[in-house]
Amino acid sequence: MNGHNPTVVALDVSDRTAEVCVLDRSGVLDPFKIVLDEESLRTRVPFVAPDAGVVVIETGTRSAWLKRVLTGIGMRVVVADARKSKAVSASPTKIDRNDARVLAKLGLADEQVNQTGASSERLLCDTWTCPPELQRVYERLAVRDQRVRRRGDFIREVRSAVKGTGRSLRRGTTTDSFHTLRGDVGEELGDVLDPLFDVIESCTKAITSIEAKLEDVAAAHPEVEWLRHGSRTSATWAPTSAWSCAATSRAEWTRRWGSASAATG
Repeated sequence: MNGHNPTVVALDVSDRTAEVCVLDRSGVLDPFKIVLDEESLRTRVPFVAPDAGVVVIETGTRSAWLKRVLTGIGMRVVVADARKSKAVSASPTKIDRNDARVLAKLGLADEQVNQTGASSERLLCDTWTCPPELQRVYERLAVRDQRVRRRGDFIREVRSAVKGTGRSLRRGTTTDSFHTLRGDVGEELGDVLDPLFDVIESCTKAITSIEAKLEDVAAAHPEVEWLRHGSRTSATWAPTSAWSCAATSRAEWTRRWGSASAATG
């Protein structure tokens, strides 16, 4: 590394754009905005060789993609945990350009600490980012969650409507086969509830299709098996909250997938 004057490029990302701030010991270059697409990342973000500096971004929905693109160009990228970048969250003027400046200053200070070899005192830690295969697992789980919740809401609506007529639906029917009760609601509710049964059946087909794909992933990557609930023969898949909301679960997923990737990489 250029021990005398490391360069830090910080990106503060929003939905469609990113503020870019370039900083070295001589001072901050004027921050500028880029469109958030691969071409802009490749052509407008100043190139910094791995031994000359670092690119700093924060954790977020785009961080894994950003890191893949920028490391593909040949730059060293640190993904800082946004929750731990307290200087950003505590900034009195919360605008992207200020966030980019503060993130660049944190990155530069961290590089200077890194040069001293005092790793325990570093300000930023490179956060693990999930690989594309794992992101697709998470996205499938999210879509499955949505369909499960939607199906449950409509099943409750059907049951409530049927009870209002003094009737009851057969017991022992699973949510996966609930749509087969269409003929049990009576003639007076048939036309009213048919659209709900159509949605319930459509959700069930989507859930079945997603779970079949998850089975294929689990066969190829045994490290995601822990996301199952129940036995292997009668398992359901965990909701995405098992990864996105519970810190311990996300850490477990990271540990399992990260370790497996390192072992096979």
